[in-house]
Amino acid sequence: MNSAAGKVGTKWQGELRLHDRWASWRGAVGDGVLHRHFAAQAIIADRPIRVRDAQDHLIEATCILIDPLTPHRIEPGGEALLVYVEPGRSVDPEFEQLLRSMVARTSPALVERHGGARFWTSWRTSALTAVGPIDRRLTAALDYIEGALLSGPVPLHHAAATASLSPDRFRHLFADQLGVPYTRYVLWRRLRLAAVELAAGRDVTTAAHAAGFSDSAHLARTIKTTFGVTAGQALLPA
Repeated sequence: MNSAAGKVGTKWQGELRLHDRWASWRGAVGDGVLHRHFAAQAIIADRPIRVRDAQDHLIEATCILIDPLTPHRIEPGGEALLVYVEPGRSVDPEFEQLLRSMVARTSPALVERHGGARFWTSWRTSALTAVGPIDRRLTAALDYIEGALLSGPVPLHHAAATASLSPDRFRHLFADQLGVPYTRYVLWRRLRLAAVELAAGRDVTTAAHAAGFSDSAHLARTIKTTFGVTAGQALLPA
């Protein structure tokens, strides 16, 4: 990865690549706001990257590992690789090996989630690919979610019915198995679907409707809240 020779900019310029259970973004890091997202995030660079947590504490390292749903803000800097991993699901073994090799070459700094599961602490002592199978009652629900995203709302009680569980039991089982609340999972899958549309050259309005958002403004607000940047800054390939 080539460094930006210490130049500090304010614009995000890079390329997003999407995979089934993970995504990566590589490019120049620009301005952002405090945000949090469903995915665990690894930030890897040749030169130290600066991240602020919710208490405005500064974390500076060439590799920073951020737990899911942990508020943070990346400060403008040089080039970096941002990797997003959906917790609670297995990933491609080749990706697992690649990520571990990149992290092993550094001394990672952790931005941990307080009061919740610590994804990266567990990851460093076990393999993502070793995650046990998801409860079979959730399999049909996950398939239902993927199909229903295209049509609009994805009510929890409908997903619970496909799992033959009460809404309360489903809510708790889902969070236990996937590591995040149901609504956060659905939102992340919507954003991923919208990102696929944007990467394919669709405009924001088309991408929003394809992912089940009410309109482009709704998608834009969600992207800003979730990633801390606009769709044009981070989700459109350079």
